Amino acid sequence: MTECLFPSPTRPYELPWEQKTIWGVIFGAMLFIAISGNVIVLWIIVGHKSMRSITNYFLLNLSIADLLMSALNCIFNFIFMLNSDWPFGSLYCTINNFMANVTVSTSVFTLVAISFDRYIAIVYPLKRRASRRKVRMILLLVWLFSCMLAAPCLLYSATMTKTNRNHRGQLFLPYQNGFHDEINSV
Repeated sequence: MTECLFPSPTRPYELPWEQKTIWGVIFGAMLFIAISGNVIVLWIIVGHKSMRSITNYFLLNLSIADLLMSALNCIFNFIFMLNSDWPFGSLYCTINNFMANVTVSTSVFTLVAISFDRYIAIVYPLKRRASRRKVRMILLLVWLFSCMLAAPCLLYSATMTKTNRNHRGQLFLPYQNGFHDEINSV
């Protein structure tokens, strides 16, 4: 934790503490709004039985994916971008990449499901809507497909140590091989 708050002064591309503070305040405010807004959506839909509609199940799923992205990915990536170092280790590098891909694909697939649901409601207004059980099954499939799509991150995410002139630190790389190595080898 000390390395996150007080990084080594010999790092290249180090931002002055004033800029880090400004970015930290701006990012902290955005993160607070994202987390609190999604928690409010969760509380409203889960806590009030009258809000448990088909459309709100999709919105609940979007909110869960966004909350997971905010809590498990954004904070750590912000620290990495601020310090140009990944102090969280190889295990969390893998989890971080996996969760980022899962939550983004879950959001996209959920939006597709919402679009399809709205299409059916508009084109066939007299047709019976999907049941809650069917929507839960669709959302389960959304998470399953998202996890399958992000599975390579569990297998190939790693941290690499690159040595610069005055710096030795871990770089956060999505994949061990490929063009990402060339981009991050400064």
